[in-house]
Amino acid sequence: MTQTKVADLTVDELKGLIKEVVTQALSEVLSDPDEGLELRPEAADQLRRSLTAMKAGTRQPRQPGSAKGKLLLLAEDEAHLEDFREYMPARSRGTTADDPVQDPRVAE
Repeated sequence: MTQTKVADLTVDELKGLIKEVVTQALSEVLSDPDEGLELRPEAADQLRRSLTAMKAGTRQPRQPGSAKGKLLLLAEDEAHLEDFREYMPARSRGTTADDPVQDPRVAE
């Protein structure tokens, strides 16, 4: 395999090379990660029912609280929110932006 330097390429050859590399990179990024995997029959049935209802206009809109009882909380606390403190606005933390003691944006 011979090594070619960029300086030895024509403008059209360089454009072609760039296009090839970008196309390959986009193909990898935008490809379907589930390609080749089999869909479980119950999932396929649910998708068919949903698509049929949507096409027929009979699909009911989602209702708030419709997932009650479907999620099991192992612990109900707010300790996990500490991991996100720096991303939360001051008012949702119960602090104000001008409170240097509780505002993490203010360096100590």
